[in-house]
Amino acid sequence: GEHASGFTLDASATLTPIEWLHISVLAYNLIDLDSALAPVQVGGSAGILVQEFGLALGFDVLVDISTFASPRVIGGFGAEYTAADIVPIRLGYRRDGGRNLHTLSLGAGYVDSKFELDFALRHDLRARRGPRQTELMLTVRYNVQ
Repeated sequence: GEHASGFTLDASATLTPIEWLHISVLAYNLIDLDSALAPVQVGGSAGILVQEFGLALGFDVLVDISTFASPRVIGGFGAEYTAADIVPIRLGYRRDGGRNLHTLSLGAGYVDSKFELDFALRHDLRARRGPRQTELMLTVRYNVQ
């Protein structure tokens, strides 16, 4: 099957022109390993934080310039609402133009200064080949300070 072997490099920079707005540019796998498992991608993102309402919004665009015969766009957005400063509730969408995938994600969790618990569900709304995938994920973190 497909494999990747070797060393590569990622780079990013983030600008925060005002307290609630973050703008980033990024590049993944700048050293091309000639593998779809480590595609060369360039792109950007924007994040908006409305802290008084516990709301965060994010948007991102990547361009895969090495996997396909021509560059393909991967774009997405997400929203997170944090209830009572401890319960994050998330919704996200991603479209992968190269693989013709449309993916929806939902999540909820619990967060405090020492312990985090996160449940997430990711489901392919449309897949070009093969069956659509649904993934259920659980993350547990204990923060040592």
